[in-house]
Amino acid sequence: MSDLKRYVITIDGPNAVGKTASAQALAKLLGYRHINTGAIYRAVAYVSLSRGLSLQDVDGMLQLIEEIEIDFDTPSSAVLVNGQDLTRELYTARILSLTSEIAQLLWVREALLPVQRHQAQGGGVVAEGRDTGTIVFPDADWKFYLDADDWRKAERAYELFTEDERKLYPDRAAVTRYINEIERRDRTRPFSPLRRAEDAIFHDTTHSPSAEHDAYVLYHYICSAKSIVENSAILRRKLHAGDRPAHASMRTAAGMPR
Repeated sequence: MSDLKRYVITIDGPNAVGKTASAQALAKLLGYRHINTGAIYRAVAYVSLSRGLSLQDVDGMLQLIEEIEIDFDTPSSAVLVNGQDLTRELYTARILSLTSEIAQLLWVREALLPVQRHQAQGGGVVAEGRDTGTIVFPDADWKFYLDADDWRKAERAYELFTEDERKLYPDRAAVTRYINEIERRDRTRPFSPLRRAEDAIFHDTTHSPSAEHDAYVLYHYICSAKSIVENSAILRRKLHAGDRPAHASMRTAAGMPR
């Protein structure tokens, strides 16, 4: 919106909570650019794997980071890596696992920090990832933290698995164990761990009907903060009274065995 300051907005949270789709939808609402910092790490993981680079090859990895070209500013919201659309490939279980390993390396994080910050020059961006509100953009104007129940995260993750990965993780319990292990690594790494910034607004996406719904919720916080504060006492009373909508029973992702 033209009457709003060109904010830097961050959206953090674990894997499979709908961060990317919500960030894209919010960026579209505001006329902002979308920056997927997690995709930057995934792109490094993908290219290193395709080149056969070992994570112990520091010089080779640093050269890769220096040379890699990543573009989020596309009409279709695709992620272009060195000119190639790798949107789907970056979200396989294999790349996610390798990305989690790469994210443990301090020298990789230090090398990618200026790359991420450069993307946000001038403001007017919605950045999403694991540490955008705590490390990458600690002075962001608005910060959000998304999370969801395990069963919902398992559904979202399963939808992005390849057929071979669905054989490796054949049911909800297996997928849940997999994503919980990824999340454990993210939360316990010694630097830039996944955590909610103290000034981040929490939003639960478990029962969200769509990314557009989540985007409108976040948009409402940004544009209507004054009215939310004025109504906070009323909202607290309603919550204490148990005045909450009933949600539909647990649904299952297409073809996902319980």
